[in-house]
Amino acid sequence: MSSAQAGDRDAFVDAVAALDGANVAARRGALGAGVRTAARTRVADLPLYDAGVWWVQDAAAAAAAAALDAALPRGCRVLDACAAPGGKTLQLAARGHRVVAVDKSPRRAARLRANLARCAVGDVAVDVGDAAARCAAAAAAGELFDGVLLDAPCSATGTARRRPDVLAKPPDDVPGLVATTAALFAACWAALKPGGVLVFASCSALRAEAEDAVAALAPPDAEPLPLRARDVDDDFADAAFVGGHLRLWPWHLEGGACDAHFVARFRKAG
Repeated sequence: MSSAQAGDRDAFVDAVAALDGANVAARRGALGAGVRTAARTRVADLPLYDAGVWWVQDAAAAAAAAALDAALPRGCRVLDACAAPGGKTLQLAARGHRVVAVDKSPRRAARLRANLARCAVGDVAVDVGDAAARCAAAAAAGELFDGVLLDAPCSATGTARRRPDVLAKPPDDVPGLVATTAALFAACWAALKPGGVLVFASCSALRAEAEDAVAALAPPDAEPLPLRARDVDDDFADAAFVGGHLRLWPWHLEGGACDAHFVARFRKAG
């Protein structure tokens, strides 16, 4: 989980630990916590959920938003493309950025709005629609973003530790997803200000949707911004930082408590 304030996170951890049974709640990083309940429990039944002081988020996904925030001053105008269910949007808004959150699914966007209403965090505008079209409109109007977070559509094979069904997805899906990612990356880049920062993230375990995609997609005016441990707000193993990127596997966090994930960061020249 993630929270907007360390004090909120600590109150949640203490409340979970005080529940009956062998519940485990541990502080992690600046604003995160890992939670394991002794019995199967609905998320909404956990302490302080209705108070809106925390939200569900995998540590790997949280690293992507932290990487963008670390490269920007407070108060930036930021696009969260493919934003639902909203964890990364909440992170960025909680850190003082003005966020435009885009998702093409009305159902998923409704869930994002519900999380925003519950947590009452920051300045967020939610758009339901195609992120590439939203970027094209922004670029045409000269309304460019200081930062863009592109959590690219992918096979989601990196989530297999908790969703083994994703491994049944036909491999023929991958080329189409890579093509969609290429179009999104180009559109997001066009909507980014000179000097702005784009973070590319993928919850894929496949190089074709992560390392290889970035190598093929980064345009000539993309300057790599190498990721360091202090950029990602969590205690990942040093081995997770490869070639300036973050290539996470579950064993890179104590207890195997994260998905496989890839994060890369670029600054637009100018």
